[in-house]
Amino acid sequence: MPESRSKHPLVWIDCEMTGLDLSKDTVMSLCCFITDAQLNILDDQGYEAVIHHSKEQLDAMGEWCTNQHGKTGLTAQCLESEKTAETVATELLEYIQKYCPERKKALLAGNTVHADRAFLVQQPYTPVMKWLHHRILDVSAIKEAAKRWAPVEVIKKSPGKAGKHEARADILESIAEARYYQKAFFQNGTVPKEEPETEADTAEVDGDARGSIIGDKEVKPREITQEVGAGKPQTTVQSLEAEGFGATSGKQHLDSNGGNRDLAS
Repeated sequence: MPESRSKHPLVWIDCEMTGLDLSKDTVMSLCCFITDAQLNILDDQGYEAVIHHSKEQLDAMGEWCTNQHGKTGLTAQCLESEKTAETVATELLEYIQKYCPERKKALLAGNTVHADRAFLVQQPYTPVMKWLHHRILDVSAIKEAAKRWAPVEVIKKSPGKAGKHEARADILESIAEARYYQKAFFQNGTVPKEEPETEADTAEVDGDARGSIIGDKEVKPREITQEVGAGKPQTTVQSLEAEGFGATSGKQHLDSNGGNRDLAS
């Protein structure tokens, strides 16, 4: 028997960092939303935090981060924030555990989310990642598969980029993009209707029929009719801010040498 569909939630996290060098750069802000397996957001508020950084830490950022985080106001917010990384890590874990009470069940999700995870596996965030499953759901990987194997129309209609580089906006974009691919590829949220076993299901198949004819009776494929979550609202946060966040999470950061690097197109 094939595995049944997973009902475990997804923990969507986007981080903004001072750069990509794991030996010196740090998380400036992060935002987390949690969805059920069908991408319905469980809490419209989510969890969002800005971590305090000293002026010296922020002055050490490369040109791209200095310009980008200055433009969005994140740099000023980091200077004003009183929250430490330790406080944020504790609050984030408590928030996740509220909606994901079972350890090692929920998956981390997002766009190029391995980049975020690389920072979150480090202290003080290590307990957060240890609470989640070791697998991830990377929307960027689905997009790359679509660019190679999907019908052209699916590719043309895929969400574009907003490129805000703000944790909340970016992670809502990731969820919106996942919803697009869910509808485009995964049977539009439907599963085969379960039917009682018939005599035809258990009869021996004629050697020449190869499964299409049983004796003199044609066996037709079961129709896909049952919709998953029929009648339930699909996601919230005002339908992902009235679909204003329908793009990928344009996560663009610095590489270790301070150069511009697009991580999640």
